[in-house]
Amino acid sequence: MKRIKVVLSFFVAASLAQAQEFDLNNNWNLVGAVEDIATLQSFDKDCVVRLWSYDENGWKQYSKGDGELTSIAKGSGFWVNINNSSCQIDTSTVATDTTEFKLTSEDIQDGALMDVKFAHTYSEESGAQNLSPALSWSSGASGTMSYAIEMIDLDYQNSLHWGVINIPSTVLSLPQGVASDYEGMTSLESYGAVGYAGPFPPVGETHRYQITIYAVSKDSVSTLDEAKASSLGSAKITPSYLGK
Repeated sequence: MKRIKVVLSFFVAASLAQAQEFDLNNNWNLVGAVEDIATLQSFDKDCVVRLWSYDENGWKQYSKGDGELTSIAKGSGFWVNINNSSCQIDTSTVATDTTEFKLTSEDIQDGALMDVKFAHTYSEESGAQNLSPALSWSSGASGTMSYAIEMIDLDYQNSLHWGVINIPSTVLSLPQGVASDYEGMTSLESYGAVGYAGPFPPVGETHRYQITIYAVSKDSVSTLDEAKASSLGSAKITPSYLGK
């Protein structure tokens, strides 16, 4: 059995894990960001046949191989492909990123009813202002280039009430009643207008409104679907609203 031993050190290290072995099984594997690229370049060529990295500048090839890694989800670090299933990487000191991607809000809570000021004026309720709730989130995974937000009505065909793409990676919060072009972000159309469309369920019905933040590996996308397809992770809050 051929065995390759390398010490891997992630750029974002939350905690140290015990030494472990990864059987690469003749497939592409994200092995993490190493301090010295020469370590990977010096691998036994009978094992490692292709080596690429991915970061904010896109894919970079370090060893010969066929094509770009378009068939796998992008993740920052080094992607290794081998030609021998018996090859292993024995990691002596591996740091794992245990930072959780979280979405929080001062205005809404998961499972709780939203205030009437966040309801759409379509509801004709006294106090309805169609204000978007304030949101805050932690930094996305390494390689995050932008963020996207989606709010859907889980109890009515998953209809879109709020769609935002191309939020700069430096922005980690949105204020209450945010402008549709805040910090250069792109707001999408929902219910006949660009920007936030608050809840307006039928009288007596309680609907759940799922708000999701996506960490996106591209700095510019054209649609929410493209953002979701390029997501490195997501977090959500699901408040509800009672129609009156």
